[in-house]
Amino acid sequence: ARSMRQRKRELFKAKSSNQMNDLMIANGTSPPTYSINPPTQYGTSPPPSYEDALLDEFFNECRPVRY
Repeated sequence: ARSMRQRKRELFKAKSSNQMNDLMIANGTSPPTYSINPPTQYGTSPPPSYEDALLDEFFNECRPVRY
């Protein structure tokens, strides 16, 4: 049973790598990298969001007097 699972895994890996290679050959270029955050200018920080302000407020409420 173990060798059957190993063979099945290897067969699946071979199929998936062949599909990936086919996509790379057909496209000819690698996929672009995606950035979640847009590029920001150096030296300026965006204003805090509403969620950030709420989190700060909750933190200050829960924080002991001597921190």
